[in-house]
Amino acid sequence: MRFGVLLLVVLCEAKYTANGPHIVDTTTNKRLKLKCLNWYGAHLHGNVVAGLQIRGVRDLVETFASSGANCIRIPISMDLTRLNPVVNPIFISAVKSHECNATLRAMDIMDCVVHYLQLYNILIIFNCHTSWPGWVGAGEKVSQGLWNLGGNYTTMDWIRSMQHIVQRYKIFGFDLRNEIHDQGKTVITWGKSGDIDTDWLAASSLASEILRDMDSDLFIIVGGLCWNLDLRDMMNNIGPEKAFMAGKLIYTTHIYSWSFWWKASQDIFDIVYLCSISLTVFFFVMSFIFGISYCKCSKYSR
Repeated sequence: MRFGVLLLVVLCEAKYTANGPHIVDTTTNKRLKLKCLNWYGAHLHGNVVAGLQIRGVRDLVETFASSGANCIRIPISMDLTRLNPVVNPIFISAVKSHECNATLRAMDIMDCVVHYLQLYNILIIFNCHTSWPGWVGAGEKVSQGLWNLGGNYTTMDWIRSMQHIVQRYKIFGFDLRNEIHDQGKTVITWGKSGDIDTDWLAASSLASEILRDMDSDLFIIVGGLCWNLDLRDMMNNIGPEKAFMAGKLIYTTHIYSWSFWWKASQDIFDIVYLCSISLTVFFFVMSFIFGISYCKCSKYSR
């Protein structure tokens, strides 16, 4: 399957800024309510967003737009930009030749995906999810909890992989890394040192400055420590500072029904759901008052 060259056109020229808990469209002074979907797949071994073996790109994007979504998060691996691998045709078998001018290279197919998202004025957030392709959730074979894993996956390699995306596309934001956590003998800190290989504030600040020098409109999205669960240190030491002062900083946390401070059997989930929510709030409050840890990052927990 081979196609020609695709030209990307940015149709949405609105300017946005963070104002407290809100994102505001500065051209209208109205609040932007993000309704985001997560289009997974490009961070896995297929190296392409999921679903293209069943439906075409435009068909999927039209479905996203008709659902009311105005934002798409696309997780990728560092290898997607570093190697630009060839995609197995089976993963894009439903892509029509007239809708994507692309080769089998992963980034050419991503060009097509971004083109249609922009065509429907859907804001795009890329997420540097992994270093090499693969699953990083429960049962992962090799942990990828650090942005600096050595070899071809150093801190500067991590930043360069994001630079490639920002240079190639006009996007809304970059979610710098998915669910960082302590790994081996490395303990991740926030503002405790200037070490860009172990201190998340130092690393995210450097990445923010480099990326926003390329695109000053870019939002920098920073996850909490301990699998994105813990934002406590960010409350007392806000950063990356320059992104914050420019109104371009967003913090993100991942909260699931199975998150670490409570567990409920699926069989009784409906019964204990409200109790679980109450316990979540309780432990969250207690963590601030008494320093009680509500996650399993024992090396970092207070």
